[in-house]
Amino acid sequence: MRFLRRGPRPVASVVDALVGVGGIVIAGGITLLAFDAYGEEFNQGPAALVMLGLFALGYVLLNVTTPASHPAWIAMTAIAVPGVFAFLLLEEADSFGDVRLFFLTTLAGWIALFFAPSTRSRPLYIGLSLLLVWAWGIAEVNVGVLESQGPPAPVDTIQRVSAGRAEQADVTLDDLDPSDPLYPLAEDCAGGDDAACDDLWLQSAVGSDFEAFAESCGGRGERGFSGCSASDDSGDDFSDDFGDDFGDDFGDDFSEDFDDEFYAPSPLTPFLAEDLFAPSTSQDKDLEMGLVSLVLAVVYLAALVAADRRGYQYVGTAFAFPGAWVLTFAVGFLGAETEEAIPTGVMFLVAGVVLAAIGHLGERRFTTWAGAVMAGLGGVIVSGDIGAIEDSFDDGVDLVQPGIVIALGGLVLVGLGLLARTVVARPGLPGAPGAPPPGEPPGGPGGAPWSTPAPGDTSQWGALPPISQPPPPPPAPAPPFEG
Repeated sequence: MRFLRRGPRPVASVVDALVGVGGIVIAGGITLLAFDAYGEEFNQGPAALVMLGLFALGYVLLNVTTPASHPAWIAMTAIAVPGVFAFLLLEEADSFGDVRLFFLTTLAGWIALFFAPSTRSRPLYIGLSLLLVWAWGIAEVNVGVLESQGPPAPVDTIQRVSAGRAEQADVTLDDLDPSDPLYPLAEDCAGGDDAACDDLWLQSAVGSDFEAFAESCGGRGERGFSGCSASDDSGDDFSDDFGDDFGDDFGDDFSEDFDDEFYAPSPLTPFLAEDLFAPSTSQDKDLEMGLVSLVLAVVYLAALVAADRRGYQYVGTAFAFPGAWVLTFAVGFLGAETEEAIPTGVMFLVAGVVLAAIGHLGERRFTTWAGAVMAGLGGVIVSGDIGAIEDSFDDGVDLVQPGIVIALGGLVLVGLGLLARTVVARPGLPGAPGAPPPGEPPGGPGGAPWSTPAPGDTSQWGALPPISQPPPPPPAPAPPFEG
């Protein structure tokens, strides 16, 4: 299969990194031109054509420029694909089926680029596709919640910001239709609920009376760039309000407002504090999202192991980051479902050790360190809970107990690392069982225990030429015959 490039993974290069980031910046600038073409008239066609031009420019440059500049053009083509379909499909989305079509077309575009001439075998397209599959799965789990909040309109939110404020008349609550499903939000907005005003603005049609009412924050002032809760005049009153109200309002209202309005599951949620776990509601999908993420993480990491074992380390690179990313969220979602710190920390610890072992055996530095960091996060979560860090600020500041317990947890991780030296170490690692004698390449010919060396390559890393050995000395001459 010609599109599956056999051989070692790409070598880290500052040239590739800078050139690739430059391509991302170029794509960002051209994307802004697309939004300008979109403008106040919401011109989908011209905006999509600008993004199509970005794709064409990147693809042409791939064929006429030096290979050193190729990372920039690869990045441009990768960014252009979802941009084209977003402008064509999402602005008029009225159901989740339209969003599915966006996921499907973007996925098909990236996979096609993986097989196409000039862009063939680029791990970036597969890596992005894997992340998109995960995002699609999470969206499917939440489809009921999303549709209950109104039709998805990610471009609609941006168009309102980029095109400026809609022309408005003075709209009062009496001007609105009480039979409209958005009317209860308008009532809450008029009653001083800034979050309701922001929700009303997001869910109302562009140019409608409900949007105008939300723009005025229920008649209480002009909506700020970030919403009614961050209106433009907030800077004048911030110092006074902060000084007068922070102590009283923060302790009483923050937890309730956070749970009701702003909760979003995060892998870091269990570490923050026990009372920051979201309460269970009918719309919580932590378990479903955790299971979907866990299944995909297992598939991605299994594909990474299989690619490394069969000598396809180059293509296998596409599975490394998505596998680590999705595994982190899988543990985070499942931890949020348990609402307990210690089980969550243990899951992070176990998942991190497994991920680090996969990276270690495949000689992948990022995967190894990502797993170690995940395991460390798990250790901190467990230690912090045992040390009762959430109680350290109840009566002043007392961090002695949690500090000692967390430090001891770090010592446990050090011991775990030393134990791994003899359990999962490569044969060539100093101190591991079966280490080769001095002078023999670590790991033996071929390097990693499950890697396949390139033809004629017997070095450890697949890059250096084999070390030539001096020819053996000639045999000693036979003694003269004595008869």
